[in-house]
Amino acid sequence: MTRFRCWLAMLLAMLHGAVGEPSNIQHVVYATDGSECISLVASLRSLISNTASPERLAVHVFHTNYSRSFRQCMQCNKLPVSPLPMAGSVVIHDIELESLRDSIRVQKAQTQRLTALATYARLFIPKMLSSLTNLSMYIDCDTIVQGDVVELLDNWQWQGDVVLAGNRYSTVGKELTPALQEIGRERYNVQQYDDAAESFNTGVLILNHPTWLAHNVTEEVLWLMSQHSQRKVPLWKLGVQPPLQLVAYNRSQTLPAEWNFSNLGKPSAKEFTRELLAKQKLLHWAGSFNKPWSDDPNFFRLWARHLVAEGSRPCHCLFEDPRSKGARLRRYLEKLTASN
Repeated sequence: MTRFRCWLAMLLAMLHGAVGEPSNIQHVVYATDGSECISLVASLRSLISNTASPERLAVHVFHTNYSRSFRQCMQCNKLPVSPLPMAGSVVIHDIELESLRDSIRVQKAQTQRLTALATYARLFIPKMLSSLTNLSMYIDCDTIVQGDVVELLDNWQWQGDVVLAGNRYSTVGKELTPALQEIGRERYNVQQYDDAAESFNTGVLILNHPTWLAHNVTEEVLWLMSQHSQRKVPLWKLGVQPPLQLVAYNRSQTLPAEWNFSNLGKPSAKEFTRELLAKQKLLHWAGSFNKPWSDDPNFFRLWARHLVAEGSRPCHCLFEDPRSKGARLRRYLEKLTASN
């Protein structure tokens, strides 16, 4: 029912001209279960403020846990929330993914966050937005955008029959277990996998909707997830990345490295210089330990300056967010409150 309401809203938007000319509007998607209000607000502010033509930007938030308070938090933070997918606005889509829960299985304790249903919402973007656009960009919430996404997507060109573009960061051999590669040989007729080839990070993706749908990427990943959950020995350790890596093998292209400068959430990131970070288009706090809202954040001020609109008091919902418990973030919000 929630997916039907999402499609209906898009149809009404098109009938009323709300989204503008499809060739003129660029679409960006986030996904959350509502517990990532702080990180989402910061990323959204950075995205909008660094776009030269924000009136040409349509932002979609796929929300997997319906909550009126989440909508109120977005509005309280003075973000341009709209009930319809309009250019220059943020629209929240409530999507029902509870049926996937039995297929979600991760092995490592520190990756339990990858069991969140919002992690898998990116699989449905081409299906949900294909009536609006042939191209969209997915961005994780633990990011800050420093470049112009509209300009990036305006000039994007696909190289052949590919379904997505992602930043190269690991190797196929680390992502695809022998059992996954065997499935690939049998199901996708890939006779030989290059273990040394670079794999892509699924935290920031450009999606090619027509080829994604033509190759049934969503259905194939869901099938792999069902196999993974049923086997005595799991097919992989982490979340959505390994199955998507398998399905998109030989059907992906490289996203420029500056558009997903990742691993800022790891201890090793402390070695990065501010000069290096300033050159990047998108900063990604991938990693489990040094998120900006943690007790030991990496590059806190670089992230926090996007959290609250200049001259404004922090919205009360930011204090209520579970992620606001980090001591440095708490002090920062209290200081802003006292000074405004």
